[in-house]
Amino acid sequence: MEGLGGQISEFAVQSVMETQMAGFNNCFKHVAGSYVSGEVQLSFKVNTDGRVKEVFVSQSTLGSWPVEDCLVQTARFLEFPPPEGGPARFIYPFMWNQAGRRLSQTMDASWGYPTLRKNRDTIRACRSTHRFEGPFHVTLYVGARGKVLSAGMHANMDSGDRFPACVVENIEAMTFPDPGSATAKYSILIEDLPDR
Repeated sequence: MEGLGGQISEFAVQSVMETQMAGFNNCFKHVAGSYVSGEVQLSFKVNTDGRVKEVFVSQSTLGSWPVEDCLVQTARFLEFPPPEGGPARFIYPFMWNQAGRRLSQTMDASWGYPTLRKNRDTIRACRSTHRFEGPFHVTLYVGARGKVLSAGMHANMDSGDRFPACVVENIEAMTFPDPGSATAKYSILIEDLPDR
């Protein structure tokens, strides 16, 4: 595992992560339902003293912000062996509930876009309040009558930023198309939601 001129062995990373695996597994107790499944990738930057300088969700298909945030908060306090050659970056993946993929129906990006576009002012307000301008990715589950059952997101940002929580809270208040008897899993990359 290397980058920024520094290097940490994969064995050392795995050893440290395993010492905290009970804490990481505890995060998955926040999962909203049996249909929630996917992968969360945490991106780490480790200083020359082995302390975590930065950690954030760099990619997630899970669709559960409480779990994603808990993983980040748990990872912030890890200590790794000092990287050789300077600070190092690496990504660590978590998989959850492979069997649960069968319990939701994946929807096309166009399915929920009208709902997001109609509610774009709330997302723009989050961007403005938290001064976030880049693209971000959301994953959510929608049940009967279009109610959002669970939502999560990822973007390249500092772990202390409240922007993801703002976005997720607003998305959970939206009403999407009714998927009928199935639970819909919907993912989309949001760069902007133009007026037209």
